[in-house]
Amino acid sequence: MLENALYTLTESSLIIGILVIILNMVLIDQTHKTCFKIAQYSIVFSILCNFLFYNKGVLDLYFVANRYTAFVSSLTSALGFVWLNLASKYFVKPDRQASVFCIIGLGLILVLNVLLKTNNLGVLFVCEALLIFLQYCLLLLSRPSEDLYKISFKYGLISLVVLGLLAVAIYHLRWDLSYTHIAAAVELKSNFVQGIVLLCLFCNLLFFVASAPFHFWYEDAVSLTQLPVATYFALVPILAFWSVLIALYENVFLNFALHLKDIFICFGALSILLGVIGSNASRLLRKIFACSFLYHVGVSLLALSVFRTDIGPFVFLYLQVVLFLMLGIYLCFYAIRINGQYPNNLSFLSGMASMRPYVSAALLLLLFVLSQLPPLGGFMAQFLMLGKIYKSVWFIYIILFGFLMMLPAYLRIIQTVYFAKRENTFDRVEFRLYIYLLLYIFVMFYLTISPQILMQELKFLS
Repeated sequence: MLENALYTLTESSLIIGILVIILNMVLIDQTHKTCFKIAQYSIVFSILCNFLFYNKGVLDLYFVANRYTAFVSSLTSALGFVWLNLASKYFVKPDRQASVFCIIGLGLILVLNVLLKTNNLGVLFVCEALLIFLQYCLLLLSRPSEDLYKISFKYGLISLVVLGLLAVAIYHLRWDLSYTHIAAAVELKSNFVQGIVLLCLFCNLLFFVASAPFHFWYEDAVSLTQLPVATYFALVPILAFWSVLIALYENVFLNFALHLKDIFICFGALSILLGVIGSNASRLLRKIFACSFLYHVGVSLLALSVFRTDIGPFVFLYLQVVLFLMLGIYLCFYAIRINGQYPNNLSFLSGMASMRPYVSAALLLLLFVLSQLPPLGGFMAQFLMLGKIYKSVWFIYIILFGFLMMLPAYLRIIQTVYFAKRENTFDRVEFRLYIYLLLYIFVMFYLTISPQILMQELKFLS
């Protein structure tokens, strides 16, 4: 009994953190900084326990405990830690909203940890239901507006539909809900039922990984909400659900390559097309990068469409690098303030380089890396992945076409920051953010000059 309790410390430490914040809110009512510190300490302890008990778990029928699950859940928790650390800069007044924000944040990280370790569709369904509810609550923490109500309603409606799709798949599978048993169970069904189950599973995951045509909620959540809420949706849950998609890809989808190949290609090409169009058409800074990420989602789906058993780790590594670059972009967002507000419209950044040269230089560097220009880290991750699909020449042509069409959006940002006339006075950047950016750029350059680290991670993921 005690041994099983130790193995669940990764999750129970987050639950304890939630309870302590609630007690702090009800009995002590201290400042927002206390809540964020409690949340961050809980996450750090959870990550340490994750590494300590990486191969130990409970309920073996429903959960898997190995190096891979420990690595991905730790990576997700680390992104959650960074998110809460950045969000703490947004809450400058001691109020209860900060406490509620931290409680929801720890709840989200807890659910994502459980979701990453499960190998059962039933548990996945429960985790998705809880995640949808908590993410809906997080959306409502943004400043009340007509746009917020529309976003929340759209998210709630669509998420219930995709949750229903997973319920349909579970209904047809009955008791064969383990990832390793799903393929065999589906093969026993008629062709019509096979199509329903596979399509329901695939569309459910496309919603959570922000792929077209289910990406509209993601764009709205990232671009039209307050910055702390947008940071969560842009960074934290995406990597977790890509891990789930790749797990089902290797256990289920690979067995039905003939049926799913064209579907992967269509959704991948559509994501690239809509990502390119959205990036070039929008004037909202966060929406430009949300659409840019949609392009990378499309590239990943096209890579998976070759249906090779060894492609999964390459796609996962590629998405890790893309999300790492998005983290740098959001660090820059937190460093840009005008009269205490974080601007979202690109025009507000006019001439920023003349007043904030270091932040502008960091943003410029990140745009170059995000453009997959050699020999930077973004290029290396994509090169490794494309090396696995080099025989599918048309896929590479589509990816390169999308890459060329993305460049005008990045050039527009550079032109606005460096060559437009300055129209606003930017607030002073916190010293901590300069330290964060410096450490971030150091890590990015280290990955560039030592790409063998990526190769070592590929061996680990494989």
